[in-house]
Amino acid sequence: MQNDQFLDSSHLKKDLYKRSARGGITTLGSQAFIILFDLGRGAVLARLLSPEDYGLQGMLIGIISIALIFKDLGLGTATVQESKISQAQISNLFWANSLIGFVSMLIVMACGPLLSWFFNEPRLPGMAFVVSIGYFFGGLSVQHHALLRRQMLFGRIAVVNISANVLSSLVGIGLGYLGFGYWALVWMLSSMNIFLAVGFAAATGWIPDHPSKQTSIRGLLKVGTDVAALNIFATLAKHMDKILLGKFTSAYSLGIYNRAFTFLNQSSGNIRLPLFNVALPAMSSLQSNPDQFRSYYLKFVSILAFLTMPFAAFCFCFSDEIVRIYLGPKWMESALFLKVLSAGAFITPVVTALDQIPLALGHSAQYRNSGIFQNTFTVISIFLGVTGFGAIGAATAISASSYLCLPVFLPWTTHGSPVKPVMYLRTLLAPVAVTGIPVLITEIYRYAFSASYRADIGLALFSVLFLSVFFITDYFSIGTDLSITHKAFRAIRTRLSRQN
Repeated sequence: MQNDQFLDSSHLKKDLYKRSARGGITTLGSQAFIILFDLGRGAVLARLLSPEDYGLQGMLIGIISIALIFKDLGLGTATVQESKISQAQISNLFWANSLIGFVSMLIVMACGPLLSWFFNEPRLPGMAFVVSIGYFFGGLSVQHHALLRRQMLFGRIAVVNISANVLSSLVGIGLGYLGFGYWALVWMLSSMNIFLAVGFAAATGWIPDHPSKQTSIRGLLKVGTDVAALNIFATLAKHMDKILLGKFTSAYSLGIYNRAFTFLNQSSGNIRLPLFNVALPAMSSLQSNPDQFRSYYLKFVSILAFLTMPFAAFCFCFSDEIVRIYLGPKWMESALFLKVLSAGAFITPVVTALDQIPLALGHSAQYRNSGIFQNTFTVISIFLGVTGFGAIGAATAISASSYLCLPVFLPWTTHGSPVKPVMYLRTLLAPVAVTGIPVLITEIYRYAFSASYRADIGLALFSVLFLSVFFITDYFSIGTDLSITHKAFRAIRTRLSRQN
């Protein structure tokens, strides 16, 4: 694809739903592979490394991840969201991202001694130096990735993501096997950004022009800075628990907590974020059609809920078994954290999906302000939780904040949009019932028959209930219009008729 072919996105409207469906299937397929691969990698590394190694990683990433925002500065989102954009504008954005990535690398390097002083941990400066290398390469990849998203070329994105994930994982596992400890984690993180930068550049073939003073990107910077301002708050909220736990507890305690958090967050994120990447360019192209925008968004939320809520419910019901089998006996202290965090992960993905409404409509200030409120609320909750109750207080605060902020966040993000709060809530009724009923009955069985409880029976009970309630709600269109069972029956009947 030539440079100019990346610029025009008007052709996407002709078969938008088909492209979105294909993109969704491709993305989910690749993410299914990545999730399984990540689980395998995590299980291997959990047996090669110690809780202290993961605690050191948590201290490091908890603070310097804020610098990762600046390698993007929201300019990738601006490229995707803008209805019309020129080669000169994207080129200027590329050079801006490259400069920002280089500066971010220098800042992270310089923060090493500060991290060592803050956490009283002399091993952090060297770790910060290695991780900083990936920040520069991360800046180089922003616009190439954005152009692929703009053209909804999710197949190419999937190939690059899978390749980078596999290669960086081999780096981490190899170093862990050779006994390098926490260095395995930091080199795995840094090499991931290097592999992504090379992969996205190869997948596009796009070459930037020289910077142009005659071409203004002020409007794109406005969108980008609004997005980046929110992302700073979001990143701070995401890592505030690890920053505070690293400061007030030990690397071991942080490692035990962080393995539960990382398992849940990465697994859920591997489902949630690709769907966001598919939905945003599609919704952005529907800005001028309120009815289609509303229909598309509500179906997106329904699919997101049906994919993420069952996973969170499963982790809640079987946290002990997951930790014992996946991480191993030495990590059993993580099971309680996994259970508490799963209670929040049940609703967090669909709550965060609300900010896609103002973002897709180009209301960047609304997106920024509502998101800052949500993340500030989360940060305050975590601070109170950690200072009052330690690690379990942090987990409880994270879970509770998603529920407590919804009454304000929902009307704020939907204001002035085709989506009304009651429509959003009605869309969630079916997935909440499909997952909530199995959780309730499985937990009753666990505690009512605690002396004779068997995990295999609990799993069978959970699965049968989930499938039964899903079939009823979907077949009779109770709170959902996915009609998966109807489509499956039609496909079976068609195949049988052909055979006859």
